[in-house]
Amino acid sequence: MPKEERFELTSQLTRASLSIPLNIVEGCGRFTERFCTFSRCCLGSTNEIDYCYLCASELKYISEEYKK
Repeated sequence: MPKEERFELTSQLTRASLSIPLNIVEGCGRFTERFCTFSRCCLGSTNEIDYCYLCASELKYISEEYKK
């Protein structure tokens, strides 16, 4: 990624990636039926990562070898 994206797209991608395991851990630690809420958050973060990848690809920040 370009240097100027370090605090934008790269940062967002990192936060979304960390959000997934953190939501799983938090949901498991609550011992309630609200785990579905945390699962939905994980799905949202997964979609966010997918869109970040799409943006990076469209902006040609990712080389062809990563598209496979």
